[in-house]
Amino acid sequence: MVEELSNLSLRHFILDMEYLIVKCPQCGKYSAMKFGVKTHQCPYCGYLMRINEVSIIKRVRSGKEAREIIKQLNTPKNLEFKIFNNT
Repeated sequence: MVEELSNLSLRHFILDMEYLIVKCPQCGKYSAMKFGVKTHQCPYCGYLMRINEVSIIKRVRSGKEAREIIKQLNTPKNLEFKIFNNT
């Protein structure tokens, strides 16, 4: 019974994980970092950033939501225009 409750609590915690969408001060790309951590390594350039030096764009409730927003933010505007207009 106790094990079931701890597994349920862990699952609830994982599902409710919040993320911050941040902009890397070195390369300018956007990525997601878990809410509450103090450092984050940029997946694009490898820069190790501290939370107090990044631009926080948005706080989101799921990894899926974070991925969708990051994809939009990291897509160059001219490429986005070509994709949506089939040119």
